[in-house]
Amino acid sequence: MSHTATPSITDYEVSQSRSVTLLAKDRAFIQKQKFTTLTVNVLDEDDSAPLFSQPAYIAHVEENRPPGEHALTVKATDADAGNNAIVR
Repeated sequence: MSHTATPSITDYEVSQSRSVTLLAKDRAFIQKQKFTTLTVNVLDEDDSAPLFSQPAYIAHVEENRPPGEHALTVKATDADAGNNAIVR
């Protein structure tokens, strides 16, 4: 006999792994059983959009400023992990 249970959905940003206890038992008159633990490592998905540190930015740029000069610095973060969290 087999039984499949699906744990609730795991979000990488909440928990990077989940442990499930499995039970196997036979159908003998004197039943024998064994428990084991299955650990599921959750992989990060690029499911979070970057967030800016403020809702709007304003920059004042002189009209004859040379191209490529620094005009404004903005900050954004991403709740994902690894390469998925890199904001460019």
